[in-house]
Amino acid sequence: MMDINKYLTRYTILHEPKYDRFGKIIKGFPQEIDGKYSSNFVEIYSTFIFPRRIKLNGKQYIIIDHHFENLFAHYSSAYLCAVKRLEVDIDSEYLKHIMKSIIMISQASLQEEIPGLALSFVQEYVDSGAVLGKYDSLLHLFGKDTPLNETEIFSNMFTILHEIGHIRYNDLQGNENGFLGFQDMLKSVTSFDASESGQNIRDMLMALKAGDKTNVEELYCDFVAVLEIIDIIEKVFGSNMSSLEKTTITIESIMLSIGFQALLIQNKLYWQSLYYQYQNMKERTEKVQETIQKKFSQLQVRGTFLYTLAHELVCKKHNMDDTKSYFAKSSAFDDASFEMFHFYSDRILGRALWNEQHYSIEEMKKIRNQLLGWN
Repeated sequence: MMDINKYLTRYTILHEPKYDRFGKIIKGFPQEIDGKYSSNFVEIYSTFIFPRRIKLNGKQYIIIDHHFENLFAHYSSAYLCAVKRLEVDIDSEYLKHIMKSIIMISQASLQEEIPGLALSFVQEYVDSGAVLGKYDSLLHLFGKDTPLNETEIFSNMFTILHEIGHIRYNDLQGNENGFLGFQDMLKSVTSFDASESGQNIRDMLMALKAGDKTNVEELYCDFVAVLEIIDIIEKVFGSNMSSLEKTTITIESIMLSIGFQALLIQNKLYWQSLYYQYQNMKERTEKVQETIQKKFSQLQVRGTFLYTLAHELVCKKHNMDDTKSYFAKSSAFDDASFEMFHFYSDRILGRALWNEQHYSIEEMKKIRNQLLGWN
């Protein structure tokens, strides 16, 4: 039976990482919420990217993945530059180049089950100038504005709190795997009862009830994470930050977190679909396309639910006007993604095929790791 140390050794790609921007803060985070959750926090640098939870030998573990944090730091920086939240003198084409580089590095991890494609993304990244550096030194952003640093920190906390929510979900009282308990929690938020958005939330939950209950669990985890991060930000800043500032940083932290995950998932599935089409693998192409339709519907529901929920709760907490928006939306990353699909696909997919014809699976993984410093 595998123990946690063997698990970490198996999946860690950097045993002595040179980069850990939020180490002290994140390490203090579990102590901040100690006593609320029966979980152990462990840190890792892996190719999985997404934070996750595992159960080994009867113990629950929350895996905090610094690969996710590193990439998210780039994502949030680029996003807030795109919506002019940061006063940074950056050329629009260079900003788009950074966005594409983020996608390339993320796909070098997420396409691991297709080694030739994962390696091709690394090669594309290197050929394009490797603007973000190697994995173990991804960021040189220590001088960034404090508000951006805070947004990144609280977004990572939100993601971790979401994972903790999965552990709490099955402990809810009531039948149907906690669904009724979740409804009761929503009803306790009085502002929902009188609002049109509140009815939208209940309608979404009822629709999900008849279908995939996994989605209901995801929405529940978002709900408890929103409540938790609102309290944490209030405790950290209190009267030292205005209500407008606290409202903005809370909603940004929540929405950038889900936006980043959606970006990674969408790109992963689209590139897999393109790869299987390129290889004339009809059955796999159809299977991935079905997954795309299902996953995109889930992400849309989750994003709508999460924004509505966060907006309602945060505005209520800080007595802000709930008719105004406190999150600037942007299609910049979607635009960069589609541009890559249209103009990069032949080169990336052709090189993936060449890699498969000239290297073994282990050789492709080794070359990928060497190019990115994952050793």
